[in-house]
Amino acid sequence: MTLNRKRFIGLVCILTSALLLFGCINGNVTYEEGFPTEDTPALMEFMKSYLLNGDNELIKEDNAFIYSVKNHTEKLGKINYYKFTEVQLKKEYNRLFETNDVQASIKKLKENVTALHHPLSSEEARNLPSIEKVESNQLFNKNKRK
Repeated sequence: MTLNRKRFIGLVCILTSALLLFGCINGNVTYEEGFPTEDTPALMEFMKSYLLNGDNELIKEDNAFIYSVKNHTEKLGKINYYKFTEVQLKKEYNRLFETNDVQASIKKLKENVTALHHPLSSEEARNLPSIEKVESNQLFNKNKRK
């Protein structure tokens, strides 16, 4: 090995050691364990994702959300929709701030998630496709085009 190559390898080792040493000494805590003590936009997004079990968000408008139900079985032969507002969602999970057993309360909230499934108005439903599965696994769009 040449002298320059040995110096380069030594320099890389020193820099790597310095990065590891000084990178691990950070005294700032960037996370906290446990359930939050107050509502945040990130908590609302997490609760939507966790509670709605992968249902598809179609529309977010004026603090209201329209979702389609994810088909978890083959027997569901059509697309179902529901809506809720930010206020309704927060009302459901705000109880978690007042309980001592957050894990049991979240489980109960997830079991009763259909409380967020509010029917669409006729105007909202008119703007979404009404699709059903018919024989031979073909899809049929019941919406009429003008």
